[in-house]
Amino acid sequence: MNQNSEAVEKSKESKKINGKSRIFTREFWEVDLLIYPKILFFVLLVAVNTCYTFRTRFFRDVFGIPAQQYGIIAAVLSFVAFASAPLWTYIADRFRCPKTTLLITTLCQGAAFFLFKCIARATEETLPQTIAAVIAVGSVINCFNGAVYPLMDRIIVAMLNSSKCEGNAKELYGRQRLWGTLGNTVIVQFMGYLIDKYSYDSIFPAVGISFTLFTVIGFFLIPSDRPKNGVSIYSIGEKKDPEIAKSAKLEKKNEKRPSNFESIGKLLSNPKFGFFLLIVLFNGVSRAIGSHFMANYIEDDLDGLSGDKTFVSLASNCGQAIELIFFFVSRYLVARFGVFKLMVAAQVSMIIRMGIHVALPVGTGIQTYVYIACLAEAFKGISFGCMTASGVMVAVKEAPIELQATAQGLFSGIYVGLAPSLAGLLGFWLLKTDVPLLPGETKDDLSFKTRRAKELASITGFFNRHQGLFKISWILAMIAFILLIFKSQYIDKKAKAKALQKIELEEIKKTDENLESSVEATADSQSAITADISEKSQ
Repeated sequence: MNQNSEAVEKSKESKKINGKSRIFTREFWEVDLLIYPKILFFVLLVAVNTCYTFRTRFFRDVFGIPAQQYGIIAAVLSFVAFASAPLWTYIADRFRCPKTTLLITTLCQGAAFFLFKCIARATEETLPQTIAAVIAVGSVINCFNGAVYPLMDRIIVAMLNSSKCEGNAKELYGRQRLWGTLGNTVIVQFMGYLIDKYSYDSIFPAVGISFTLFTVIGFFLIPSDRPKNGVSIYSIGEKKDPEIAKSAKLEKKNEKRPSNFESIGKLLSNPKFGFFLLIVLFNGVSRAIGSHFMANYIEDDLDGLSGDKTFVSLASNCGQAIELIFFFVSRYLVARFGVFKLMVAAQVSMIIRMGIHVALPVGTGIQTYVYIACLAEAFKGISFGCMTASGVMVAVKEAPIELQATAQGLFSGIYVGLAPSLAGLLGFWLLKTDVPLLPGETKDDLSFKTRRAKELASITGFFNRHQGLFKISWILAMIAFILLIFKSQYIDKKAKAKALQKIELEEIKKTDENLESSVEATADSQSAITADISEKSQ
């Protein structure tokens, strides 16, 4: 009876605090809903993706750069993001300033986008100079962009660990990240509408407003790097994670911080983490091939499916809808299946996605194939959701607390930096070759299409343009799957056996030390007895 009455009282307390409904309290929004991480993810992804989905057409329509040249541009820009990510995360780790670093780099990224206003549209004579100028401006933007995702993940994980909400960061992360996907979905639809109605010039005010909005919101919602009570973003959450508490003690001792290369070397020397990054690379290249060239593939009449921008948005939305669902239930998926099975699902879904695109006939103009391609992009949502959730958790698990931002930087740099760079190079290699029109020919002539197909097949063979890219992507996804199984069956088991052996050796050492101390104590006792007898006999 007493237990029932206590339950009723707790229920009343949960609904009302000081006579007010709980929904009007700060605790409801910060603890029950975890509203701050959700807002941060939503606004950040809105800002970053104001132009991302339409980037291929942006370069073509605004600067006159052919779609065939986009591969090399994407390769350079993605490599810049990859190279800069460890630098920014090292700065954040070294000086204990993740919030400051994130806000400055995000604001600079938005400001740098306006440098595109200084570039004139290309002509036949000025095309190389225009491409070089676009790459230069894009490199500045992506240099700052390299800091965004790893630092945001690092901050969100710290905020979740420090919250009073039940569950750890592994369980809570997915439901926060889904708001980023929701923000991406909203901005893609909105920007598609603005571009169709007002042209690509509408991107510039959207970029300025969204990046400024995130900077202001982040300033107020992200925990301070060095608050007055002496607890930094790296030491919050000590109650939930003893490793963080241990790191906080080390921080107070002002121990010497390793250099950037030492930090990366320490992480890569961990076989489990190093092999994980290799899997991320193969999966990331496979994913990025679709991300870079999917819009062009859907809209191309000769090498694609003859769709339009509506289908480009539909394909994007199919993937993002699945991402939303996945991130919403990720807490239960991680608890039920674990990180390894999520990674298996990531590779298998990527294999299915690219297998469907390889099987679809191109150049037919049949709309049914476009719908099938859009549905295939749903598997992208599964793969991306699984890799993002598992990648963040592996970085948290395998890296020491003082190097977690660096670990996030390596994961993010490879997944959204190096992998897209390699994918861009592959696209440039396969898409740069084309067949010129003969006098009096048009692209719609059957004679041109037949001649073009034969000549391209003789040049590129099995790996023919968009279909060739998807074949390579499918092969890479298969390699990632095989590497994952090898890691699970050999690398992880070997590391586990080594760890158990180390524990056994430490236990044996302790036992030996206890025996030695026991023998010494016995010897001392016997010596004392002998001395006592000797004294009495005298």
